[in-house]
Amino acid sequence: MSASLDIDIHYTIEPLGQETSVARKVDFTIQVPKLMSLVKPLVEVAFRTENERILAELKRYVEAQSR
Repeated sequence: MSASLDIDIHYTIEPLGQETSVARKVDFTIQVPKLMSLVKPLVEVAFRTENERILAELKRYVEAQSR
């Protein structure tokens, strides 16, 4: 049994006054067999959670470099 995952990630980082605007757009496609389709929502939640963590760390890093 196998699954397919296709991911495209785009970052936009822009100054916003004294802060930084950081955006991360993730497009992903998950192709799973019917039996594994129950796991798909868990994978999507994990991607959202990781996306938020990465954005926060990237923002922290960018703002630290500008000081």
